[in-house]
Amino acid sequence: MQLNPVAAVIMALIAWAAISSLIHMSEGLLWLHWYMY
Repeated sequence: MQLNPVAAVIMALIAWAAISSLIHMSEGLLWLHWYMY
């Protein structure tokens, strides 16, 4: 299955955005848990 570079870049950007948002969400939840403790 041949993937053109534009689609590969778009998929990488979407994956990076999802991972970074998950990391920021978990960081915020950890900080909130520590703050409430």
